[in-house]
Amino acid sequence: MQAMMHNDAGISDALLHVSVGIEEGADLVADLQAALARVS
Repeated sequence: MQAMMHNDAGISDALLHVSVGIEEGADLVADLQAALARVS
């Protein structure tokens, strides 16, 4: 999607999209913590 389309749709670069399936809660937390550690 092009930047102008993002702006028109209200999507900013600060938006975080999280898509999860049916998993154990602890697994989801561990995955999010690992991902956030990489960008911090």
